[in-house]
Amino acid sequence: MHYKTYIVYFFLLFVTSAFSQKQTKETLLTIDGEEVSLKEFLSVYNKNLDMVQDEDQKDKEAYLDLFINYKLKTKEAYAQGL
Repeated sequence: MHYKTYIVYFFLLFVTSAFSQKQTKETLLTIDGEEVSLKEFLSVYNKNLDMVQDEDQKDKEAYLDLFINYKLKTKEAYAQGL
């Protein structure tokens, strides 16, 4: 009888661990089929925040324009083999 209890506990443990590892990836934008996550943007934004001299570029919306241009230029450089 104890083995049935262990099986039930194992099953519950397995199910809860499977659902707890669900990761949601929020896509900020897609460039040529390649998704760029919100997490990546925020990571780059926070990393470079101290180096930005212009106060206007510290705004997330303004920085998003810079980030998009960076991603587009990087994509084009890879396409040209640079």
